[in-house]
Amino acid sequence: MSEILNEEEKFRSFVLGLKEKNPSYTQARLATELESYEIGPKLCRSSLRWKINSILKRGTIKDKPRSGAPRTVRNQTLTRTVNKLLFLKKTKVKEKLLIN
Repeated sequence: MSEILNEEEKFRSFVLGLKEKNPSYTQARLATELESYEIGPKLCRSSLRWKINSILKRGTIKDKPRSGAPRTVRNQTLTRTVNKLLFLKKTKVKEKLLIN
């Protein structure tokens, strides 16, 4: 069974292959080469260099592993709980101010 590479993985593979063929190339030189080939994402030069740097640091075409958990969880239950806790905290602060 052959793996099907998406566009991002193809771009990473091309960058790694280009670096392997030309080990002396810097990020700037790789960016120039990629711009001349007109392949990959259409990014400004600094973004392209940043992307090349991260690809070279990772050294693989695969994505970074993720934890699987969403970055944020936002639902009504959580929103109500947070609001209730904030309200309780505000009332405690007010009570402390009244006591002092």
